[in-house]
Formats: sequence, C-alpha cells, structure tokens
Amino acid sequence: MNTKKLKTFEYAGKVQPGTSQPEGLYRQEAFDTPLGYAIVMVHSDGSAEKEEEMVAVVTDRIRYYLEHADEDAIHELPGNALLYSSSYLYQHGRRKGFEIAGKISGLCLLFHEEKLYYSWIGDQICMSLWDGKRLHTLVGSAGVNTGDDIPDGVPGAFMGERPDLRPETVSEPLTPLSGDVLLMGSGSFCHAHVKKEVKKILQDSMPLQTKLLRIIGQSGRDTSPESISVMLVSFYHVKN
Repeated sequence: MNTKKLKTFEYAGKVQPGTSQPEGLYRQEAFDTPLGYAIVMVHSDGSAEKEEEMVAVVTDRIRYYLEHADEDAIHELPGNALLYSSSYLYQHGRRKGFEIAGKISGLCLLFHEEKLYYSWIGDQICMSLWDGKRLHTLVGSAGVNTGDDIPDGVPGAFMGERPDLRPETVSEPLTPLSGDVLLMGSGSFCHAHVKKEVKKILQDSMPLQTKLLRIIGQSGRDTSPESISVMLVSFYHVKN
C-alpha cells in the first residue's frame, strides 16, 4: 500500500492483483514536484508483457516531465505532461517497430497552492469527490457518469495511439475543502465505486487506509479476476 500524510492532505493507494491480469497493467504514483504534489494513475486493458512495459514508460515520462517543468501556466501542466508522455510512447513504439495493442488511459493531478489541477486521456479512469454526503463525478468511464455535463475520455483515443492526441483538461481547478475525499480508480472498478456500500465506507470515521482496504474488498467481489487500482485522498487544514 502506498500511503503518506502531508500538511493539508493524506493519501492511500493500492493495486490489488487479479487472477488473470498482471499487476503491472495498473500503475499509481504520488510524488513531489517543484510546482506542487502530483498523483498519477495509468491503466491498460491489455494482457501481454509488452503492455506492462508501455504502462511503465507512460508513468515514468509523466513523472519526468512534472519534475523538470518550470511553466507559468499551471492549469496546463497536467495535460502537457500527459501529451508529452503519450507522444513519447508513440515514438517509442515506432522505434521498436510495434503497435500498442492495449488501450492505455492516464490521469494526472497536480495540487498547487491548495487547488487541484487535473487532466486525463482515455476512458478507463474514474475520479469522484466525496463531500460527506454525495459522490460528485469528476472523471468517469463509460456507464459511470452521474452528471450530464461531465466529459468522458474520447472513445478510441488512448495514450500513444497518435502524436497529436489532446488530453481532456478542466477549465477551472478544483478547490477542495477540509473533509473532502477524492476517490480514484481504473478499469472495471469504475463500475463499482458508486454503489451504496462504498458510500457507507466513505461516511465512516475509520482511518483512510482502512477505508481503502474495505472499498477494495467490496469492489473486488464484483471485479475479480481483474486487478483493482484504487486511491483515496483526504483533505484537511485547507485554508479556503
């Protein structure tokens, strides 16, 4: 389990391997950058060992871009990181002489001056905000969105498929409040995380790591034998 407690938020994330998918097809990382704290989730629906390599390339390139960025336009940074990674993957495949078989989706978040900037590519990533009463869908895969104005990833547009792929980027950053919780996941988990059982877990006062394990346990009964990737981010002491 990947956990850390920072000044204004803490997170807990875990990839639970399935019985028919390698763990490497699901990646999640959280790390500090010169412009804020970043969280990255990457998912591939492939099954070959080469797809694990591709997921690792995507994750590593996003991290490299964010750690070396010095841009003034913070709201463009997550999208630019995804664009750089996707273009790198496209060229990587051309150099190696193969096409990317799996559909690779990616989500990139940057917490800068108590605002959350995020972008995504593909439709196998989901993210919701829990405000203590409701789950508000921010990023959703097919069949999950509960709002009419929430953009999905463009169908058929996945990382590395073409060099000019445009990430989805929100026009205004999210301003979380103390007590808010972000729920992120990928793949088939996105069809389970809006269930009443998961909402009950989020309402409970148990530690964040315990909530994560219970959500994975509940969702695993619906999604196995596929792997499950889930991360929770809980905000506190936010000065808004």
